[in-house]
Amino acid sequence: KSLSELFRSVRIMELLPLHRSDISSPDDSINSEFLSSVEHAEVVPLAARPITLDLLRRIFNRAGSLPADRVELYRRGCIALVSEPDDLRRPSRHDGPDEQLAHAGRMAAVSLLTGRPLFWNGPAVLQEPDTIAIEDCVVENTEAHRIRVRAVLESALFTGAGANQLSWSHATLADFLAADWLCRASMDRTALRAIFVSPGGNLYAALSGMAAWAFDIDRAQFEWLLEVDPVAFLTVLDTSGPELRSKVVNSLLQRVRLGTSIVRFEWDLSKLDYPGLRDVISAALRESNDDVVELALRIARASPVPELETTLVDFACDDASLTYHRQLALLAIGADRLGPDQVDRLRGLA
Repeated sequence: KSLSELFRSVRIMELLPLHRSDISSPDDSINSEFLSSVEHAEVVPLAARPITLDLLRRIFNRAGSLPADRVELYRRGCIALVSEPDDLRRPSRHDGPDEQLAHAGRMAAVSLLTGRPLFWNGPAVLQEPDTIAIEDCVVENTEAHRIRVRAVLESALFTGAGANQLSWSHATLADFLAADWLCRASMDRTALRAIFVSPGGNLYAALSGMAAWAFDIDRAQFEWLLEVDPVAFLTVLDTSGPELRSKVVNSLLQRVRLGTSIVRFEWDLSKLDYPGLRDVISAALRESNDDVVELALRIARASPVPELETTLVDFACDDASLTYHRQLALLAIGADRLGPDQVDRLRGLA
C-alpha cells in the first residue's frame, strides 16, 4: 500500500541541498579527510545530494581519495542522479545510463541555449511562458520519446521550482551535461562558434560555464575558446580544473603582452591558483612590459601563491621597479608566511 492509503495526511517533501555541517562533525577525522578530498577534487555540487554523496563516499572509501578526473566523477555522478532508484520519482525506465545521460544532455543544451532554466511538467494548456515543455526536448514526436524525457525530468537531476515547474538541482550539472552532449555532437568549428561567440566577438556570458566544461572534456576541440575570450572564463574557475586555470592565466598575460587587452580592475582573479602558477608569476615579474608586471602582481594578490613571498619581497625592495608596482607587491605579500629576515627588509621601506 502507498503512504496515502496507510495514513490520513501525507505530504511529499523535497530535501534541500546538503551543507558541510550536515555531513561533518569536528571529531570525525575520516569525514574531515573525505570533505577535504571533495573540495580538492572540486566536486562540491555532487556532495550536496545524498545519492551522489554516497557515490563519492564509496569511491573515497575504496581508494582513500577521490580521483583527479573531474569529468569522469561528474559523469558518474550524473548517471547516479538520473538513474535514481526511487520508484515514486522514476516510474518508468526505458533506457540505459548512457541513453539517459544523452537525453539529459540534450535537455541541458535546450535550457542553456534558449536561456530558459525552468521546465514545465504539467498540462500543456496551462504551461507558463518561458518554460521548456517536454515536446521541446524530444528527438521524435512520439509518446515513447516523451516518456523517456519525462523520466529524466522526474529524476534527481531536477528540483521543484513552483507548481508543475522544475529546475536543475545545480547549475553546474546543466553546464556539464550540455557540454558533454555538445562534445559528442560532432559539430564543426563554424557551428560551435555560432553557438558560443556573440556578434561582438566575445563569448556569451551565460554559456561560460558550459564552455569551461567543454574545454575540460575535449581540450583539443575547444581550446580555441580561450583565444577568443579568456576573460569570460574568470567567473567559472571555481568549478574548473587546473589545466583551464593555467590556460586562462597564460592567455590573459599574452593578450596584455600583445596589447589586445588592458588590465581591468573588475576582473575577478581570485580563482587562478594551480600548480605552476608561482613560476609563471615569477617570470612575468621579470618582463619589461609594465602591464604584464601589473597583471602578474594583481593575480598574486588575488590568488595567493605559495612560496612566492621571497620573490615579492625582492621585487618590493627593488628601487628600479615602479613605485606603484612595489606597492602592489607589498599588498600581495602574505605577512603571516614571512620569515624574520624578510620582515626586517620590509621594515626598511617604512
